[in-house]
Amino acid sequence: MRVNVPKDKGLDHSLALWREGYEFIPNRVQKHHFDVYETKVLGERTALLSGEAGARLFYNTNRMQRSGALLPNFVLKTLFGENAIQTMDDTAHEHRKLLFMSLMTAEALERLSEITTKHWEDFTAKGKKDIVLYEEASKILTRTACEWAGVPILEKEVPMRTRDFLLMIDGFGVLGLKHLESRRARSRTEKWIERLILDVRAGKLQVEKGTAIYEMSSHRDHQNKLLNPRMAAIELNSLIQCARPSRSQNLLHLVRQHWKNTRKLKPAFLRETKS
Repeated sequence: MRVNVPKDKGLDHSLALWREGYEFIPNRVQKHHFDVYETKVLGERTALLSGEAGARLFYNTNRMQRSGALLPNFVLKTLFGENAIQTMDDTAHEHRKLLFMSLMTAEALERLSEITTKHWEDFTAKGKKDIVLYEEASKILTRTACEWAGVPILEKEVPMRTRDFLLMIDGFGVLGLKHLESRRARSRTEKWIERLILDVRAGKLQVEKGTAIYEMSSHRDHQNKLLNPRMAAIELNSLIQCARPSRSQNLLHLVRQHWKNTRKLKPAFLRETKS
């Protein structure tokens, strides 16, 4: 059955992608209630996929090629990292994917939920009345994600690491100074995590077996070689980012939903207000 796929009007929509970032696809598919949408990016016809069927097609290795085709360089240098799993195909991709999925088991996600609850309870116990929720929540999520991943982080480091995590997300799809700041943030973060990886391998840093940092430090690729320490840092950074939601428009909803699901008493600053 043939269907008419909705499409953007105009010659090119690259600037809209840079401007809207993560919302570029949802803004289009949700408007038309259709999981496929056509647009033009960098002068090329581009299909936007959404929904369960779109995800299934996207991850079909018989139809999709990642290497050299999937991501522009400015995205690799900020959001994902160069030569990361998102750029791999075939056996190398399948082998790396098994590593990621082994760290995303139901037990691991339950542990992440427990750590998240603990850090929120620690924060609310301090009794602060006036806060900037996005800033405080971002720091809490950094502490949470690092603990879950087994990555040691000093309290005095939390603000700087949090800013860098946010910059990598917020600056990847824009031009100018913010994009440069995003690239510098990724460089700082990768160097920091790489030093930790090297310390784990040298026995200078003891970490728990089964944590993300342990598995990334000891992982061998499909050719039975240890990952390059920078590559291990890139992939571990991706896992930490997955463990900490970063978009401000979704953050408050996620926090409220977490307290609802865990049936804990919501602190005053998370209670819904009546209009």
